[in-house]
Order: sequence, then C-alpha cells, then structure tokens
Amino acid sequence: MNLEAFLPKAYPDDVDKQLLLDTNQTARQYGLQLSEQQAGELVHAESVLCRDGERIRLGGSAAALLAEAFCQSSYLSQQEYASTLLQLLDIFYTAKEGSLELIGDEELVQLLFAWFEHRCGGSLELLQSRELEYFYRQVHDRAAGGMGADRDA
Repeated sequence: MNLEAFLPKAYPDDVDKQLLLDTNQTARQYGLQLSEQQAGELVHAESVLCRDGERIRLGGSAAALLAEAFCQSSYLSQQEYASTLLQLLDIFYTAKEGSLELIGDEELVQLLFAWFEHRCGGSLELLQSRELEYFYRQVHDRAAGGMGADRDA
C-alpha cells in the first residue's frame, strides 16, 4: 500500500527548488551557481531517490543542505557543480540508509563534506567507497553495542 498518497506533501517541489536556488547567495562567493533548470533537475532527482527508496520527506531538502555545504569545497568548479551535487544526493540517501537512520541530515552532510574535503581530496569515488564503508561499520558496531575504533572526522 502506498501511504504517500494519503499524506499531504509537506514540501512541494517548488519550495524545494527555491530553497536550492537560495543557496546561490552563498555559492556565488565561491564562484558557483545553479541555474533554475539545474535546481529543478536536482529537486526532481531527490524526489525520485526518495520515491525509489520508499522515503517520505516531511520537510527540507537534502539537495539544499548539500549545496550550502559543498559550495565551499576547494575541489569544485562551476563546470561540475550541479553534476557533483547530483552524485552527492545519491551518496547522501545511500548513507542515510546505511546509517540505520541514526544520524540527522545536517550532521551527515557535515561528515560527508569533511571526508570529501579532508580525506578524499575531492574524490566522490573514495567518499562513496572507503569513507562510507568505514562509517557503516562504525554505525553497525555501535548499534550492536560494540565500541568500534574511533577515527577523526
């Protein structure tokens, strides 16, 4: 049964798109900007990721959180900004599921940014493989009552 059909949509796509476009104010300071079309594509991609992952978003936009954080990256240029955010959306929702939903959106974005910037040298591949695998082990160890090895963020 599709429960989403019975729930009011708390954050319509146009609100999410505006939240994403609002991040341009900060992003411009770093030479980055999303066009209306790119923002719309990111909002659509986020909706699809949520639908396919059977997620119900009650508010806010992970795309806007990611854009606000990652626009500060020393590894991004205007040319790849939107495509990197698209890949980061997928990584974000994969990480949410892999973390057993035990970490908030803002905290997860901060971790992803720190790893991307300081451990992965701007590599999405390293972020998605090495860092998330380690993260999942830590979360699962702690959820099972284990201590896990600490590692700086």
